[in-house]
Amino acid sequence: MNDVFISYTSADQAWGEWIAWVLEANGHTVRLRPWDFALDGNLILNLHMAASPGAQQFLVVLSKHYLELQSPIGGWPEEFEEQLSEAGFKLLSVLVEDCQPSGILADLPQLSLVEVSEVEAETQLLAAWSACITDESIISKGQSSQSGLTGFQVGAEASVMENSEGSILALPEDYEYRNRLKLRRRMLTVQGYREPLTDDLSIEMIQIPAGHFVMGSPEDELDRNSNEGPQHEVQVPEFFLGKYPVTQAEWRWVAENVPQINRELTANPSHFKGDRHPVESVSWYDAVEFCDRLSLHTGRTYRLPSEAEWEYACRGQIAPPEGANSQYPPFHFGETITTTVANYDGTDDPDGAWSGSYGRGPKGEFRQKTTPVEHFEVTNAFGLCDLYGNVWEWCLDHWHDSYEGAPTDGSAWVDEDAEENQFRILRGGAWYNDPRSCRSAYRGINDPRGSINGFGFRVLCVAPRALE
Repeated sequence: MNDVFISYTSADQAWGEWIAWVLEANGHTVRLRPWDFALDGNLILNLHMAASPGAQQFLVVLSKHYLELQSPIGGWPEEFEEQLSEAGFKLLSVLVEDCQPSGILADLPQLSLVEVSEVEAETQLLAAWSACITDESIISKGQSSQSGLTGFQVGAEASVMENSEGSILALPEDYEYRNRLKLRRRMLTVQGYREPLTDDLSIEMIQIPAGHFVMGSPEDELDRNSNEGPQHEVQVPEFFLGKYPVTQAEWRWVAENVPQINRELTANPSHFKGDRHPVESVSWYDAVEFCDRLSLHTGRTYRLPSEAEWEYACRGQIAPPEGANSQYPPFHFGETITTTVANYDGTDDPDGAWSGSYGRGPKGEFRQKTTPVEHFEVTNAFGLCDLYGNVWEWCLDHWHDSYEGAPTDGSAWVDEDAEENQFRILRGGAWYNDPRSCRSAYRGINDPRGSINGFGFRVLCVAPRALE
């Protein structure tokens, strides 16, 4: 998406950061810089270009503070707009206080957020910005955000949940943008089926459409590891994936009721007990045995996902437009994460080894245990939930130090001549991990015999029965 430069005064920093939050959540790269001294046109242009090389959009947060700052020099000179236009910039002013801009500032495309509810403010900002960058002469209202997290019901439309009580958007002086990560709900219809185990217990499977995506992380992603590259395009066939990790109730039924194939399964291996909690303390071999037994019981082939299938399903989107193929956000809902939407360690390490926050996101809590599946009542655009934190999820693949030579068809990267217990892949992070380990591209590694209380899995089916 487009790089955006936001000009504001430090007195309006709350507004600048809120606008940045909205634009970043919708795929823009934002450069924030407060200007606390009067600037003539040439100076502000040169400083802007130095601070934000490559940015092609210019947004001004207009308030009494900003206008007072510009009044000694009579506001922006007329040639400034021409200079920005010649440099290829698009301009938009956002009025956040009841004040009267003059001169060139009054002539800019303008959006007023004075006494507008938070939900409507976000909607109007996105609509105005879209009109600005596409050179539309009229800034329309009524466009809705496509960012954030999605409600879900299998085979039906999900209910819309508002992310605000509709109050007037009035930001306090001590407002911090990082504390306002919220969920934007939208209508979603997904297909899937329930694999019945008993009359009251079934495994919920979600249809993941065929498509292609760019696997791995861009080199500039925060806290990126070198083993997450090189980025490469992968074509993935359609498959069905568990909506959430296998639960303890599902595990127990299969372990107790389906005959052993290759190894025994303990009916209650988990450290943190609860029927709706994900099963944990299971090895890669245990997870494969579960899949084999489930296949025997159902007559359909169940297995662990490949690493590529897992990341594709986690990101919840087919490849972005050409030219933006490295611009997936670190998480399927945006640039950061909070413990209100996932179960991980949101506190700082006392010795400074890790941070409880990611990027501009907030710190959070450390629950010190797993949470039930669907606890956060949020999904990605494919309809999957519990992808970050809670339990690591085993994948089929052997570990490789990079993606050099990796398959591009979505299949598992398995070494035929590998030693018996060559390390395998885990994805998604766990309840005890910091947020950087929960990123969509982050790759975990462990001995397949490992079975600590943060290791779980979800099941994949390639060819289930026809959907009704």
